[in-house]
Amino acid sequence: MAEDKKTTKPGAVPEYERRNFRRGIIVFFVALFILGSIAWGGWVLKGRLFQENRYFILRNIEITSSLGENSRWSGDNAVDDLAAIMGVVLYETNLFSTDLASMRDRAISNCPGIEKITIARELPDTLQVNIVERMPLAVILFTGPDGRQLELKENIIRRSELRDVLGTLMVDSKCVLMSQKDCAPVNPNLLPQIVLQAQRAVPGAAVDVRPGDTLNALNGAIALLNEAKLRTKLEIKSIVMDVKTERLEPASTRKYIVRFHYDDVIGSAVLPPTDNVIKQLDVLESAIEQSIRTNNVSSIYNLMFENQVIQN
Repeated sequence: MAEDKKTTKPGAVPEYERRNFRRGIIVFFVALFILGSIAWGGWVLKGRLFQENRYFILRNIEITSSLGENSRWSGDNAVDDLAAIMGVVLYETNLFSTDLASMRDRAISNCPGIEKITIARELPDTLQVNIVERMPLAVILFTGPDGRQLELKENIIRRSELRDVLGTLMVDSKCVLMSQKDCAPVNPNLLPQIVLQAQRAVPGAAVDVRPGDTLNALNGAIALLNEAKLRTKLEIKSIVMDVKTERLEPASTRKYIVRFHYDDVIGSAVLPPTDNVIKQLDVLESAIEQSIRTNNVSSIYNLMFENQVIQN
């Protein structure tokens, strides 16, 4: 009698391979469940150990600044002010509930007088903050063709929202604009002025700039101030430059009208825009020295003709 034999269709998967495949699927999902449970448990544990732990509530901010005792952040209200611009609340915020990078970004965005800031946690309840402050180089004024100061759009908005308007505007050596309250405590009366005079500003025009903006239109004036600071006798008191409108587009007939002190000489100079401010001020100083030697001190030194000085 012939034995019955099970036959397998050609190309069919053997039963033991199907069983192994099913087991593999089950093992995969079990492992996935276990890993997910561990991750979820770790997240919950982290929250309870750190983010929800009252032991790590922020109680102190220790501030160091590049300007030391002359810093904007050395006053009595410095800690409260810094906490506000970083978006944290003393005795409420948990040290681990907010990202340090986010705090840093908020601080720079809310206070343009801060050039760089580093923040570190010091357990259990302190933030260590190191600030590099922008140093004001000049006061910025915006005027119309009649010489009257133009309004800032930002101040119009602030008044409509019953907020404090921006005070004196200043600029640093990198052409970054900032409000006096945001930067190092410098007496604006001791700084030179840069006046941007809009020749085509219409009545009621407002200037659309705000703290934190980089005003590239000031590059030439800032270069003159930076170079003058390296000279022992020359002190620039103000620079007036023409722009087309309140949008601050450079005028086609650009020039800088510079009011200066040179030892006991008080005068003005008309300078053309140039990348070589060193040569430009060398020519001006040479002309002043020559006029002092000949006892023919001028009130205006005009360098608009290829650095040939015309004295008026």
